Amino acid sequence: MKTYRQAFEEDYQTVQEPCDNQRGWRTRYVYIGNWHVWEAPQERIRTVKHLAAMAEILSVAIFLLGALAQSSLNWNRWVGLFSGLGLAAILIEVVGVAQFCAAKEQLSRQYFNDINTKLKIAAPIHAILLALASLAAIAAMRGDSVSWMDVVVPLCFFASALASVTVFMLYRSLPQGIRKNDAAGATITSNNP
Repeated sequence: MKTYRQAFEEDYQTVQEPCDNQRGWRTRYVYIGNWHVWEAPQERIRTVKHLAAMAEILSVAIFLLGALAQSSLNWNRWVGLFSGLGLAAILIEVVGVAQFCAAKEQLSRQYFNDINTKLKIAAPIHAILLALASLAAIAAMRGDSVSWMDVVVPLCFFASALASVTVFMLYRSLPQGIRKNDAAGATITSNNP
């Protein structure tokens, strides 16, 4: 398995450019690897980005509503364990959605794989953990002592999990492909002093 440095060195070429510093030149890295793209019309990609961002905002808001509810269920060890781990997955997922929404048309292999990993792994893990938190909250409810806030907690966790599944399904709906980089075949000249 390649290290990050080996993959970087494989995809980038160094170019020396003249510069007004003490050395008289500076090093610039040119991406020569293949471009990774979503093979869909730009309008569809833009729509998926907007829907994924809205679903992620909804997921986070609903999760916070359930996690901050004044309910004894939030102090249950199993609910707390699964919702705490779910919070970690949510943070990774939020970063992935932000990267996806800010992504350009063509991406380097490393950046594309970073987005892919976050949205194809963190989103399902988030959904599973919050579904488990919801089930743990339902299991922890006791007959007569159930308040309406106790009902809100599992509902919010389950709704947040569904919103996360929506993010995952939206992202997966975009076909992915690889395009040849024009710079890969071109000879990049080096201007060494």
